[in-house]
Amino acid sequence: MVRVEHAVEIARPPADVFAFLTDPSNLPHWQESCVAAEPDGQPLSTGTRIAERRRFLGREARTLMEIVELEPNVVYELESVEGPFPLTVRHELEECPVGTRVKVIAQADPGRLLRFASRMVDRAVREATRKDFAKLKALLESDEAA
Repeated sequence: MVRVEHAVEIARPPADVFAFLTDPSNLPHWQESCVAAEPDGQPLSTGTRIAERRRFLGREARTLMEIVELEPNVVYELESVEGPFPLTVRHELEECPVGTRVKVIAQADPGRLLRFASRMVDRAVREATRKDFAKLKALLESDEAA
């Protein structure tokens, strides 16, 4: 089991951060591993599914994620319903003196698929998460996201 927790403070109000974070078309702009992300055409709500294509450790994989909890400006949680391994990603937002504190908690169970390289995978996921959320912060604090 790989579990990563990471937090970042972004100088934007929670509503702005939440809107950007929950728009699947933004994923490839701030997550290096994301090649594409497309919602199922339904309005964003619990049960909405998002098809993602990602590159990780030199391979490309497709995952179908489903929104399992959605509380505007507070919580955005997804879990995989199809893909190479079980995955859950929870985003918690709270107002802070800077603007918004975003905490992400990601859990994956790559099972036998990557067990032989668990330390390498753990390190790679932690580093990718740190870089992705630094990019999210930079993007949202730039004039481009205003």
